[in-house]
Amino acid sequence: MQEVYCVMIEKSINPHDYQHIHSPASVMPKNYHAKHRIDLHQHERGQLIYATSGIMELSTEEELWLIPPRFGVWIPAYTPHQMTTKTDVHLNTLYIDTYRWSKPFPDKPCGVTVSGLLHELLIRAASFPIEYPLHSVEWKTMDLLVEELKWTKGISLMTPEPYMDKRLQDLCNILIINPADNHSLEEWSSQVGATTRTLSRLFKQEMNTTFTLWRQQLRIVHAIPSLMAGKPISDISQELGYSSQSTFTVMFKKIMGKTPTEYIAWANGNPTTFD
Repeated sequence: MQEVYCVMIEKSINPHDYQHIHSPASVMPKNYHAKHRIDLHQHERGQLIYATSGIMELSTEEELWLIPPRFGVWIPAYTPHQMTTKTDVHLNTLYIDTYRWSKPFPDKPCGVTVSGLLHELLIRAASFPIEYPLHSVEWKTMDLLVEELKWTKGISLMTPEPYMDKRLQDLCNILIINPADNHSLEEWSSQVGATTRTLSRLFKQEMNTTFTLWRQQLRIVHAIPSLMAGKPISDISQELGYSSQSTFTVMFKKIMGKTPTEYIAWANGNPTTFD
């Protein structure tokens, strides 16, 4: 990491103040009320968007991301994105000059595994000034924080774009509105005017996934806000078209690596499930 001596200045909650600083990385804490929308924009630094509490949606040109507590999303510099909060949110955003590290950074948005250590480092770094002296505790903490970043798939849902095949758009848009629909791809083929084989190919070519996996991810995106709001798992299962809570739980664990109950405890920082 390149060494630069920096002068300490007062903390800011304006993202623009984090783009041209001397410090190689800095965390901006900020609170947002539910249903707050930030329109399409981009930053000159890469950023890790991370909520210590609350749920938000973030969309890029290709994907819709659900960001529940304890999940992060990496957005490379100059990547257009917009955000809408689903609940009240406390956000810790890490802005990074990626050229100052030898560590490779993804050139496309991706999920970030937020370990217990990374969670605590982000909270600690949010109290630091934007600029901090060379070799200070702040400098060393930020260095450790960046090295702790680990890329993962995260919870993303690729949404149909206008340039995609209209038959694929029609099918996806119907399911986005009604994720509980259990019609098979074969049953959908006659309704959208494409063979089952064609629809399978379109999902693979244009969405880079399968119909089954895409629908499961869609249901996860719908389920997590309800889980975090304390809604009974049995009710959520039924609302998403599952015949039993156990069937839903199996699907959830397959995608998320945790059962719904384990996920709720983990997202709320339960020490027994802290990674």
